[in-house]
Amino acid sequence: MHSVILIITLALYTRLFTKAQLSKIFMAVLICFAVIALAELTYVKPLLNLTNLTYETAFANPFLRAAFALPYEIILLALSLGKNYYNHKKGLIIN
Repeated sequence: MHSVILIITLALYTRLFTKAQLSKIFMAVLICFAVIALAELTYVKPLLNLTNLTYETAFANPFLRAAFALPYEIILLALSLGKNYYNHKKGLIIN
């Protein structure tokens, strides 16, 4: 249930600050959630095996939770910077 609330909240805040179309905002939010899910599926298990930790141990410790979240934050940053570069190159954003 919290994921649905988070999706709606992110979409509303983005709409509030950017005045973009709500359908495009929801699409962007859902793409970000899909990227996060795929990233976690690919790196969490190998990272847990590498560190010899259980998921419960990593989730209970705030530092480890942040450390395990860092890879998908980097992936989202790279995705947004790549999209920004593409928009500038195509002339979709005027400075």
